[in-house]
Amino acid sequence: MARSARFATVLVAALLPAVAGGAEPPQPDPPGAVAPGLPEPAPPPVWIRGPFSVQGPVPPEGPQGGACLVGQPAHGAEPCTAAADCTRPPIGGSYAYCAPDDAVAGDHPGTCWYRPGPAPGDGYCLRGVRPGTRTLYTPTVNATAFWSPARWRVVTCENLAPPFADADGETRPACANGLSVEGQHKRTHYGTPARFP
Repeated sequence: MARSARFATVLVAALLPAVAGGAEPPQPDPPGAVAPGLPEPAPPPVWIRGPFSVQGPVPPEGPQGGACLVGQPAHGAEPCTAAADCTRPPIGGSYAYCAPDDAVAGDHPGTCWYRPGPAPGDGYCLRGVRPGTRTLYTPTVNATAFWSPARWRVVTCENLAPPFADADGETRPACANGLSVEGQHKRTHYGTPARFP
C-alpha cells in the first residue's frame, strides 16, 4: 500500500512541471469580444423582376419615365414622413423613398424603401422609357441580397414636364431632378409590396 502511494506521489510530481510549463488552458472571451463562428450556407438567391407599363399622354420632350425595384426588411422597417427620415440604407449610394403600403405618393406617414446603390442604381431600374411600349420589366435582382426575408415593390415615375435645370444647373428629366414637385413635374406610383421568401 505504501509503495503504490509513493508511486502515485512520484507520478503526480513528475507531471506537474509538464502542466505548469505547458500552454495555459483557453480562457473565455471577455464581453464584447468578436469571435469567429463556423461557416454556414447562405440562403439561396430568390430572383425577382418588376413589371410595369407605359400609359397616358406623352410629354413633348424627353423620356416618358421609368421604374425601379425598391426593398426593405420584412421586419423592422423604418417609419418615416419623408425620405430624409430614412437613415439605414442597405449599401452606400442607395436612394431612399418614404412610402405607405398603398399606391399613393405624397407627404404622409409611411416606411422607408430603398433602391440599392451604388448610384444611379441601374441594376435595379429601367429608365428612359419611350411611348409605344407595352409591359416592361426592371432588371432581375436577388431579393435576399440585403434582407431575408425582404419586401419589394415597383416604383414608377412619369415625367409630366420637359427636362429642366436642377440645383447644380444641369438639365435633367423631372424624375431625376431634385427640384421636381410631385404632381406638377412628375408623377410617382408605388406598386403593391410582396414578401420574399
